[in-house]
Amino acid sequence: MKLIISMAERVKKDVESGDTKMWGISAGGGHGFSVTENNPKEIYAVLSTYTPYIQFDVQPMLSVDEMIDVMKGLQK
Repeated sequence: MKLIISMAERVKKDVESGDTKMWGISAGGGHGFSVTENNPKEIYAVLSTYTPYIQFDVQPMLSVDEMIDVMKGLQK
């Protein structure tokens, strides 16, 4: 419990600082999500501090503007 609480307190600080834009956990506790605008190296560095206790599946996302830019680039 102490380890989980200390990790949750780190997450809370990241949310309060704005480094993490959004965070949530399922009611069952087995799954959750986090949203950040950090680059892949920064994400790796942060997530490495939680291993081996938590496993992550990182899914990079694009903003709507980034997606439109890609689509326009494909039309050329």
